Amino acid sequence: MKKTILFFSRGRGHGHALPDLAITQHILASAASIEVQLASYATGATTIRAAGHPVIDLGLPEENPFLATLHACAETIERLRPNLVVAHEEFAALSAARFHRTPTIFISAWLPPKGSLQAETLESATKIIVLGHAGVFPVPDRVCAPVIYTGPVVRSMAHTSLNRAQLRMELRWAAEDFCIVGVPGGAAGETQVALADVVVSAFLQLPMTGKRLVWLASRDTDRMRDRLIGLKGVSVLPFQHPVERLLAAADLIITRGTRGITHDAASVGVPSLSLSSHDNLIDDILVPRIRTNLALSAPATDAPTLAAYLERIRARLGNTARKPIPESGAACKAATEIVRSLFIV
Repeated sequence: MKKTILFFSRGRGHGHALPDLAITQHILASAASIEVQLASYATGATTIRAAGHPVIDLGLPEENPFLATLHACAETIERLRPNLVVAHEEFAALSAARFHRTPTIFISAWLPPKGSLQAETLESATKIIVLGHAGVFPVPDRVCAPVIYTGPVVRSMAHTSLNRAQLRMELRWAAEDFCIVGVPGGAAGETQVALADVVVSAFLQLPMTGKRLVWLASRDTDRMRDRLIGLKGVSVLPFQHPVERLLAAADLIITRGTRGITHDAASVGVPSLSLSSHDNLIDDILVPRIRTNLALSAPATDAPTLAAYLERIRARLGNTARKPIPESGAACKAATEIVRSLFIV
């Protein structure tokens, strides 16, 4: 009889759903006796569904109060009665699982500060996987569960910079053009507009004639297309999966400083530049540690300053081949082994 895992994937943006899909696929491929049911909401549920994987949609908005998430998680656990709950940065799922006396694995790239509600919730975890390295975030004092550090989930990419020439032919991008892909992540409304305005303005100031900027809007695609229509060399596309072809064909990827897409850029062998608005302290700590990324502060970077950085990056790149960071699989393998260990009686 198959054992069932209920995997709660935080629904805010794409940054949780994508690694959770990779971990789920590794578990399913490595343990035939285990069934995994993914549960998420908002952008997370949309991302999982777009990848062709079934998902339980909790029906929550991206920004939701703890009690609403707790109720949704508890109802889902009550209905499905899983053997194990896995929660990726969904602290409410830990509380719900504790009520039902279900063992839990908590996954996160960070650990909460001691004394916080999140740290108290973490005390009920059976095991904890940190998708990072030891020494960055201290373990809260009262957490007794084993903490396993795996490094980040580096997804397997269908395309990398090694087949850049072929990808550019397919995309009809000139081989010699300086091509930038802008990825605002989950940014919407005025946040995305502000980021796009400075990036596009800097791009238009670049002196070279052969240049291209593709803006991958995860939200408000029509609004961004209307705003940027008619600008030479600029196009707007919806953020769709897989986007590896666009990323791998680019010379540079500009992000708003989120760690998921920055790791993706490194894995396809393309350098990145991040413009952080400082609305995510965890990303501000972790993204500058990614060696293929140049981290800048958005409030301190105007268009002329950014244009100067872009010119320097272009000159430094030249025709130098970029080497992809291969998928290590360490995080996925570790998660699978921990899951299997909890099922061995």
